[in-house]
Amino acid sequence: MLKTSLTTVALLTAGMVNAAEKRPNLLFVFADEMRQQTLGFLKQDPVYTPNLDMFSQNALFLPNTVSNMPLCSPFRACLLTGMYPHKTGVPVNCHSSRPKVFLKRDTTCISDVLSKNNYDCGYIGKWHLEAPFKPYVNGRKKCYAETCPKKYRHGFNFWLESCGGPGGYFVDKFWANDTPRDKPIAMPEGKWGCEFETDTAIKYIKNKNGKMRDSKKPFALFISWKPPHSPFDVPKKYLKFYRDKDKKDLLIRKNFGIGKEEKKNWRSYPKNVKKYFAMVTGVDDQFGRLLKVLKEKGIADNTIVIFTADHGEMLGSHKRSGKTIYYNEAFVIPFMIRWPGHIKTGTDKLHFNTPDMAPTLLGLMGLKNKIPESMQGYDQANILLGKKGFRPQGSLYWNGGYSKTARGWRDKHYTYVLNNDDSEILFDNKLDPYQLKNIAAKNPNICRDLKNKVFAELKRIKDPWKK
Repeated sequence: MLKTSLTTVALLTAGMVNAAEKRPNLLFVFADEMRQQTLGFLKQDPVYTPNLDMFSQNALFLPNTVSNMPLCSPFRACLLTGMYPHKTGVPVNCHSSRPKVFLKRDTTCISDVLSKNNYDCGYIGKWHLEAPFKPYVNGRKKCYAETCPKKYRHGFNFWLESCGGPGGYFVDKFWANDTPRDKPIAMPEGKWGCEFETDTAIKYIKNKNGKMRDSKKPFALFISWKPPHSPFDVPKKYLKFYRDKDKKDLLIRKNFGIGKEEKKNWRSYPKNVKKYFAMVTGVDDQFGRLLKVLKEKGIADNTIVIFTADHGEMLGSHKRSGKTIYYNEAFVIPFMIRWPGHIKTGTDKLHFNTPDMAPTLLGLMGLKNKIPESMQGYDQANILLGKKGFRPQGSLYWNGGYSKTARGWRDKHYTYVLNNDDSEILFDNKLDPYQLKNIAAKNPNICRDLKNKVFAELKRIKDPWKK
């Protein structure tokens, strides 16, 4: 009897191990300030992205993916927690002037769940979820970058965080696993930050002699590249693709214009568009290197690969630069996912929002029953796997703002925004794809319907805005 029991236990244990071994790896890559329109295969911006174009042929593209609060820190907090910005503690960018804005310590992140369920988790690149404190590590009067203390890294046991010191991406500094806060390490001379981070990621994936991670566990690696965000530091080898182009050849969207602020702004994209597009090409090149190493190591078929961005960039559209706005150039982001043999290829018009990413990934990775109740996003694993599932009618726009707040809704037809002063904005994205005409005043019934959808969603996620 005892022998039979022990045999049964052994078989069950072996089955659990085998199930864990079959769980896919995860490679989640996101660029900073890269708008969806820069994906070459879309033929909108004239950008050279051969690796992303090829990846799109073997992946599922979700063109209706949005960054609900299109800004660096809020996106990262929503991505990791599966919550909306009013719950994460990060409704705006983390900054030295905002000592109370940082990722909540007690929040359960996707990495916490993965690490507790036999995954080796790594994070490489820009974190931007801590409130800087004096003395600031970049030596300036103000600071955005602050390293995350080891005890607050939410299950990430491999760590290479970019410091973002003055001077740009060729003189960046980093905090590794045990690097002291006040002594960030310099990357090798002559390296581009994005390239150095990719070098490290490749070493992590190859894991020679088991030095980088636990080779007995599947891995979940998040890579947060800073390009194509300013400053416009880019290797010359990527600039060559745009050397003979005039800005009129590159800034071709029908809603492009140059405002007074744009002329004075040092970040002016008419002046820097070649470098911005070259940085996108650089991101594409580094992404290609990651795909290559997965293939060489023989794990491409058992690795979920995602490419996305934290938000877009106006790039002169509507006479604006930057993000934090409801226009498609800032609000809509690239999102492609590949898992051979599991996720269909092609295009799916699913409305997909940043908080949906964490629960969806946990669902895909065999941890549906481990999705924390705190996660407010929808688990869309079934949809991505080609099964039946819930399809939202649209996605929520959320702007905590600095002085002006707003909420909104984007669906297959319209983009609607309600500002805190009760003014409304409505675009017909079918008839007016460049969002040139606000038709809210002439369509009160449509606005009323979309406003109701906004408040229904706010009620679901318990957002107290404008009760």
